[in-house]
Amino acid sequence: MNTEQTTLIHDELLSIQTLPLAAANGEIDLNDMAIGELINRGLDLSGKWVGFDQARTLLHR
Repeated sequence: MNTEQTTLIHDELLSIQTLPLAAANGEIDLNDMAIGELINRGLDLSGKWVGFDQARTLLHR
């Protein structure tokens, strides 16, 4: 395993540990993150493609 792979694995583990801790401590809002991801993919709450602008409108951003 090279240094780049080791760093990537370390960074992935760090984020895997950090995300749930931050959410549990109220530092981030997982619902807000999920809505942002749906908007970025152009999806509504049912997972249907509606386009980016419509997703933003439907999900109020």
